[in-house]
Amino acid sequence: MRKRIFFNVGWMEKYQGLKNCDDELKGGGRYPEEFGEGGEVNNFGSARDKNVYGHVETSIPGRDRRINIEELLGAEKDSQKIDGVDVFWTATHPTERRRRVVGWYRNATVYRERQILKEVIQSKQHVLDGRDSFITVASAENAFVLPPALRTLRLGTRKGWMGHTPWWAPDRKKNLSNNVKIFLSKLDGLVEFWENTGLIPPVESPSPARDPVWRYITEQEILISPKHSELQKKFTNWTAEKGNLSIEEDVDFVDVRYIDKNKNLFLCEIKPCEIGQVRFAIRTAMGQLLDYCQREMAKVKRIKSATKPKLLIVLERKPNEEDEKLALSNGFGLAYPKQQGFKISFAKN
Repeated sequence: MRKRIFFNVGWMEKYQGLKNCDDELKGGGRYPEEFGEGGEVNNFGSARDKNVYGHVETSIPGRDRRINIEELLGAEKDSQKIDGVDVFWTATHPTERRRRVVGWYRNATVYRERQILKEVIQSKQHVLDGRDSFITVASAENAFVLPPALRTLRLGTRKGWMGHTPWWAPDRKKNLSNNVKIFLSKLDGLVEFWENTGLIPPVESPSPARDPVWRYITEQEILISPKHSELQKKFTNWTAEKGNLSIEEDVDFVDVRYIDKNKNLFLCEIKPCEIGQVRFAIRTAMGQLLDYCQREMAKVKRIKSATKPKLLIVLERKPNEEDEKLALSNGFGLAYPKQQGFKISFAKN
């Protein structure tokens, strides 16, 4: 049986510190909401030993709760911890008010009770934020946090999902609902995609790509910019002029969707970008479109004749040959402005 657990915390961008950091904690319970701080603010901040130490709120008025690791994860009855666990972090979106997956630890250790982080291990940021307790630990090389714009996977809210207790381990439960099974399948696909492509590097990574990726996402993805709206409007108008049907904008997180004259459904992700950011835009769009496509196919799974949507990345600038190959060789189409319209390319069969 797979060892996997979900911990719910407050919403942050990077979870690598609060004080003297350009980040803030939103939600996460009564204490964080009242004081603007919480134990999770360093959940993805590497300590001196190159590990990450994760906090989830276990205390309630009058007592500090234990996590039943034998029931939830299959630990021995007298064991105080269990190794080899995949820990997924969730948080409530600050405006949508739905829980979303924000990151994960692979091959982590989960403890039954809150542990104290030794001062010699604490980073300067841990000390500055006064964070010295944890419930799970993993190598920083196995810790991944998603930028806010890529946190598209939502949890459900009804029976069978995470409740008021901020931890949830569905794999050992019987009679999982179809919606939970679909969610877990999507999660596996999400993790496999981001880890295998290396588009979201781990917290402790030698890759120099991390800063430009985060810079692109910060500049172009976190907020809907005027450039995004302008590019989307221009593309939508051009699509209508070409005689395409059922054009919809901003439905279920998809920027634009339409049906062409051959009855193909197109899901389109709009990506404004500067010179030097085109590849990052393509990378980001690929993950988002795969998520949208999976949701779309789940809707029509009972229709035997349903065909997979065409996935189209709409760029502000023409990509170079290498960047174009990245998209086309993986089954995605590219569109970019040309003269008074757009040029659309898909790989030739």
